[in-house]
Amino acid sequence: YTFARNSFVVFPSIDTIKVINFAGAWQSCSSMTTFPTLNYSNATNLSSIWEGCSNLNSFPSPSGSTSALNNVSKAFYGIKNPTSFPTSWDFINVNQFNSTWVGCEGLTSFPTFNMEKCINAQSAWQNCFGLLTFPKIDMPLNTNFNYTWASCTSLATNTPMDCSSGVAFYGTWKENYALTAVDSGWEWKKGNNFGACWNGCTLLTDFPPNMFRWEQDNWNVSAFS
Repeated sequence: YTFARNSFVVFPSIDTIKVINFAGAWQSCSSMTTFPTLNYSNATNLSSIWEGCSNLNSFPSPSGSTSALNNVSKAFYGIKNPTSFPTSWDFINVNQFNSTWVGCEGLTSFPTFNMEKCINAQSAWQNCFGLLTFPKIDMPLNTNFNYTWASCTSLATNTPMDCSSGVAFYGTWKENYALTAVDSGWEWKKGNNFGACWNGCTLLTDFPPNMFRWEQDNWNVSAFS
């Protein structure tokens, strides 16, 4: 936890080009409102780097490539003010997105990133209350979609994406109060746990037929309760 302290208000621009591990570096620096553009080109781990930096007015942006990253779990957790996320990030080799944007309640949209190497997206965008739309982001290797978009209370649609390896879908769209329909383009053939998946989706009045043609029969039927 290199610089993690509540008293930081401003952080200077420093040379970070050789740093590999930033885990928890500025965690809980809740007094900061701005953050400089730094180089993360050799970094592989940004887990919890800005977790709890709740007063940042914009998401930190990188200078240079971020294609070496493999873990961004909780990286932007609780950054609640910004309405958009910078497209300068590259997540092409990231496999861990656990709770990455939890509580980023100001976000109204999200960019299309290549996340095809993701294997864990549990709670990735949970409690992003302001999200109105979400793009098609294929995650063909991801097995864990538990709570991925839970409590995205303003999200009215769920664009189908490749989730062909998905097994766990517990609470995935729980409390998506604005959701009115489930697109028939989704395929969940390996899913075996849909407990509370659409719990609290009170505007959802219809559901497409023949959606659950799984390779396994031991699925949890409490998806809507």
